[in-house]
Amino acid sequence: MKLYFITSNRAKLANAKHICKDYDIAIVPHKKLFYGYGYQEPRIQFREQLLESSIESAIRRWEKYVHGRANDSFFFIEDTSVRIAALSNENEEVPGVDVKYWMEDMTFDKLDALLKERGNDRSARVMSHVILYIPPQVRKQIGKDNEYIRFTSHTDGIISEKEHEIQTNILYPWLDNKTFNKWFVPNGESMPMSLLDIASADRCDFRRGAFEQMIHFLQDYKLLKPKRGDINIISPKLFSKRLLFCGETCAGKSTAGRYLLEKYGLYHIEASDFMGVIYHETCGKDTTINKHDFASRLLKAEPTVIAEQVVQYIMSKGLEDSFVVTGFRNNEEIDYFVKNFAILDEYSFYIESSEGVRFDRWVRRRRDPHAVYSREEFARINDVQSGMGVCEIKNRKGIQIIKNDFKNHKSYYDALDNVVSDIDTIYEEKVADRIKHFQNTKQLSLEKCILLTLAFEYLTDENIYFTTAQIAKKINALFPSIERKKNKNNVSRYFNMSLYPYYELSTREEKIVYKLSPLGYSEALLMLKHLENKKIGIK
Repeated sequence: MKLYFITSNRAKLANAKHICKDYDIAIVPHKKLFYGYGYQEPRIQFREQLLESSIESAIRRWEKYVHGRANDSFFFIEDTSVRIAALSNENEEVPGVDVKYWMEDMTFDKLDALLKERGNDRSARVMSHVILYIPPQVRKQIGKDNEYIRFTSHTDGIISEKEHEIQTNILYPWLDNKTFNKWFVPNGESMPMSLLDIASADRCDFRRGAFEQMIHFLQDYKLLKPKRGDINIISPKLFSKRLLFCGETCAGKSTAGRYLLEKYGLYHIEASDFMGVIYHETCGKDTTINKHDFASRLLKAEPTVIAEQVVQYIMSKGLEDSFVVTGFRNNEEIDYFVKNFAILDEYSFYIESSEGVRFDRWVRRRRDPHAVYSREEFARINDVQSGMGVCEIKNRKGIQIIKNDFKNHKSYYDALDNVVSDIDTIYEEKVADRIKHFQNTKQLSLEKCILLTLAFEYLTDENIYFTTAQIAKKINALFPSIERKKNKNNVSRYFNMSLYPYYELSTREEKIVYKLSPLGYSEALLMLKHLENKKIGIK
């Protein structure tokens, strides 16, 4: 079930996804459906008035921009308020719903002095107010007249006696060094919320109760399935080709995936592309946090989170019997994946390559424009990945080892050909020529235009990033007959509405720039195959 969260706060979005991760719920940012601000949030001190004004503004914008889906899609908003006992009275909560603005001008020393002036009562309550919009069709179905329903929860505690040094929380950004959580010590704990381990923070999470009330409401009316049950095993069909390639950095995993995609049409899924989405969703598009460190911490906390997304993606695309997956980093990921897809040992491979050869490839490829390409940094990346468990994969029972210290691609490709020797379908024509066959196409969706254009560029150099203006210009050059010319605003809006596993992003002169990811290249070639089939009348 998709629940659209109307918020511009990345930390809140991450918190919501974390709370709902054990349910069959996808928490989706509202930008997936419409771009721009979600609702007008007035600077009103009184909580009830602010909440009512906010949800009514959100409903108006939802109905204006979402159109056909407004009738049956849910969305919700969330507001946080704080009541500091010593500064509040019966008629006024301080800082109340104004907490985020109040925090901008408040320091710990200033707050500490205010509390001591008033008898040093340090008790405080943090509250969450979740308001769920119930679409008209569902209201009719469940017999409810109200447009929305509200859920509230709170956590009581005290304001810390001293200020603590708090670093940025890479995985759980709502436990940060900017919000009231850095000073708020929940009852039963000895440290501020932002310093608690995730299990303790979950128990004290002031939002959790409101979210769980919302979930129970949806379950009670049978609008939401119960928690996830056992894995559904997808047994292979006759002639299925499900391949799994693992290995250390620059061993040749992505090269294997690309080769098998281009020659044999096996859809290549790079697990790191899903990690990239979570990385930027959590840390932001312009983050300076190292992605390898983030990946290491995430997999330690949630070992199968990427494998779950890969499984869901394969199912959603209907690719259950024809794929190549690369990039899993630990045995737990593989165990989860194998249980879902019944992959036989003979189709699981570990690509082994010496450190010197891998280092030379890493320097030559230069995939990250901001990386420091030194022996020390390469050794650090190796250590991080080894800590994730990648080197232990080669000791799995039944896994096959492919040596890849070849000096040329042909020898490596010959070894890969042996893996898929029973596949009949072979694409002889070059991908660039296949794309050119559709240059005079008049109608293509914006996403198809972006994917096919970046795929065309990917063939020349897979490491070049482009601004949205450059992408628009290249689309119009590659597809000169397209009826509706693409411009920078079209492309920018597409990228601003969501993060996609189809693209990798970076920064250049303070601008976000994009290039195709391995998964995006696979998707472009799948689209190309569909266009070719349509041209010759194959459904």
